[in-house]
Amino acid sequence: MQTRKLLNIVEAIGAATDIDQVRLLTLNMLREVLWFDRALFWLYEPLTGLPAGPPVALDMPGEITTGYPDYLGKDEVRQTYRNAKRLISLSTELFDYSRWTRQSGFYNDFLKPFDIHYMSGFDIKDGPSNLGALCLTRGRKTGNFSQHDLDVLTLIYPHLQNRLRWNRILEASLPQPGSGAAPPRERTGLEPLSRREQDIARLVMSGASNLEIASLLGISTNTVKMHLQNIFDKLRIKRRSQLFLVFQGIEKRKFGI
Repeated sequence: MQTRKLLNIVEAIGAATDIDQVRLLTLNMLREVLWFDRALFWLYEPLTGLPAGPPVALDMPGEITTGYPDYLGKDEVRQTYRNAKRLISLSTELFDYSRWTRQSGFYNDFLKPFDIHYMSGFDIKDGPSNLGALCLTRGRKTGNFSQHDLDVLTLIYPHLQNRLRWNRILEASLPQPGSGAAPPRERTGLEPLSRREQDIARLVMSGASNLEIASLLGISTNTVKMHLQNIFDKLRIKRRSQLFLVFQGIEKRKFGI
């Protein structure tokens, strides 16, 4: 059952077209696999590495999202995590918790009033650049995150990384205001593919393997391979990696670039 839920998350990451929808679906579906009390999913500006607007939040008080910029320079959790050079980490791994929770102004002034005691999450990176960040929190009574929870986050990380990387490339290709570029068109650019082939292509783009796609769609891996060969033939490509370039070209045509 849990494997199915994880595959559903992978499918949603690849299939949702709007990046805010991707973030909200990820948080809601992730909660069905591992529990958290509150969550934030940020996007970062490519040049500054600072938050690009407000995060997508789940059960997070508005005071946290609106007040965080004032605490950005005091966020020792974020700084310690980055210095530790971990992919996914627990706040309890970063600090001597008995000392930190007594002495930290960031914890006592900003986190504790909202019952944010335990934290887990990761930066989503593209080489040296940060694409975004996901942060899950639990109150003291809920208890700490487990190794199982970290394993789940590790599994979905590459799919979020691929999706946010793709989103940044698409945003960079969009016409700037006042450029006189044509408005978006209605056609998707995937009309040569059947509905099932389009679904499989999007799952491939999300990073899903043939086995994951087969399990998710209830078909055999041989059927997945057959569909992939049809996709390649119709799009005149030879390998999975070329799908990324095809999708990028479709989005450019979609916006009249």
